[in-house]
Amino acid sequence: VHDILEQLEEHQVQATFFLSGEWAERHPDIVEKIAEGEHEIGMLGYRYKSYLDQEVEDVRSDLIKAAEVFEKLGYEEIQLLRTPSGHFDQEIIDLAEQMNYQVVHWNVNPNDWENPGTDVIVDHVMKGTGNGDIILMHASDSAKQTAEALKTILPGLKNKDFQFVSVTELI
Repeated sequence: VHDILEQLEEHQVQATFFLSGEWAERHPDIVEKIAEGEHEIGMLGYRYKSYLDQEVEDVRSDLIKAAEVFEKLGYEEIQLLRTPSGHFDQEIIDLAEQMNYQVVHWNVNPNDWENPGTDVIVDHVMKGTGNGDIILMHASDSAKQTAEALKTILPGLKNKDFQFVSVTELI
């Protein structure tokens, strides 16, 4: 995560980080660094388990538990929700809205977590990104090529006259 935060800072880009409550509990120091960098924080629920594989009441419990974790860490106003694996249906959207969350999905996904090669990640993002797109990238330990790809992607998209904004600003 730190090398990705460094790239974002170097290129003066604000990102939106979607974090699971379980991860945030284990890494409060990194959550703080994300917030200090003035990046937006959204939620991935508590446990990273598909919401379509759970009963709606279990999903509600997962969201409540996640909200409690973020509140304890001092982040009480989280309103953005990216569902685990991007799995959702109308029932999940309705539940999220009842709980004052807005479900967010992406439309550019270079699958950087699979480590397909820096050039593959860069090419996918540079060729596939248009106005208003949400690019999904991962800041996890398993995504070993993301920071290197950002060294090209961030200035490359700026050179194409794209501006980086938070998801809230985009909405």
